[in-house]
Amino acid sequence: MRLLALLTVLALAGCAPEVRPQPAVTMKPAAIDQLLEDVRILSADDMQGRLIGTPGGAKARAYILDRFRQIGISPLAGANLEEPFLAQRDGKTVNGANVVGFLPGTAGSDRVLLIMAHYDHLGVRDGEIYNGADDNASGVAAVLRLAASLRQNVPAHAILVAAVDGEEQGFDGSRALVKDPRFKEMLDKVVLVVNLDMLSRSERGELYVSGGYHFPFMTPR
Repeated sequence: MRLLALLTVLALAGCAPEVRPQPAVTMKPAAIDQLLEDVRILSADDMQGRLIGTPGGAKARAYILDRFRQIGISPLAGANLEEPFLAQRDGKTVNGANVVGFLPGTAGSDRVLLIMAHYDHLGVRDGEIYNGADDNASGVAAVLRLAASLRQNVPAHAILVAAVDGEEQGFDGSRALVKDPRFKEMLDKVVLVVNLDMLSRSERGELYVSGGYHFPFMTPR
């Protein structure tokens, strides 16, 4: 689980004005067990593939909300952990909802790091459940593990934590998040977004980070 250790170090250092050496981060067996359990539960058959606007999607959201509360992630002022929105699916209006919370830092900084993943998947098609352990129960589990680590090892800067719905339908959850005026002030402070999607696919243990190719202004000069 070196991947999660690396991401935790990134979260601890990501908002700093300069990169400084960070202490080694290791995961205890119980933390690894919880991470794998999150993947197992979110990708189980009774989640019905977590399609937006379905009972399976609502059940997955309820589980994530419970995990947010267990970890100690607080809602932003004036908002709730669960933030509903409307989306279109197959010509019909459906109910989606993001799960968004906040972990304060220690320095009173105006810089914020956003860690996020989408929790929806493809649902049931022709009687077959698309469980989505890879896409993207794995990313949600990593976000939960990171949040738990940062709750215990509080960084200098604040952390915004989001599990968004409706990604498979056209990024509906992310669009709803950035359009919500209650989050505007916090989002304006975000200096880095770590979006976790389909982790642990590579047989060679590779981690792909994209950003600079599509957004050249992010490339160091």
